[in-house]
Amino acid sequence: MGSRLRILAVFLALLAAFFLFAYRSYFGLGALSQGDLAPLYPSARYYFDAFFSSWNSNNLGFSGSATEAGFFNALLLLITGNNSILAQKIIFLSGMPLACIAMFVFLSYHGASGFGRLIVSFAYGVNPLSIALFFGGGGGLLTYYSLFPFLLLFLLN
Repeated sequence: MGSRLRILAVFLALLAAFFLFAYRSYFGLGALSQGDLAPLYPSARYYFDAFFSSWNSNNLGFSGSATEAGFFNALLLLITGNNSILAQKIIFLSGMPLACIAMFVFLSYHGASGFGRLIVSFAYGVNPLSIALFFGGGGGLLTYYSLFPFLLLFLLN
């Protein structure tokens, strides 16, 4: 158990060092606008109104229900004190690190060696597809990509 925690601590330290270096220019900026990354509402109330109402004003006047992503954004805005810039950065910048961590957890349940887990999980999280999704503003697809190892873990166990 001690070696497993040591490998996890080394992995998280390497991951934090890499992404703090890679994201260093994103921390001081205002709201991010790249690709199809949409800005968040200024308050959680707008998301809750759209989620719990049968009318959504974002669909060009047509009625349509809001998705679960709106509810998640509302909760994140509540946690960050209605700071939409910080909430947007948390959502967008956590995609690739979460993909690395999810693959590391998945591989720990399926018998990979410690060094193998480090390399494969980092390669899963930082590869041409995830980098293209990041720079293209594909936050939704990047979120699904990062949570896919958890889905596999659920299905295979």
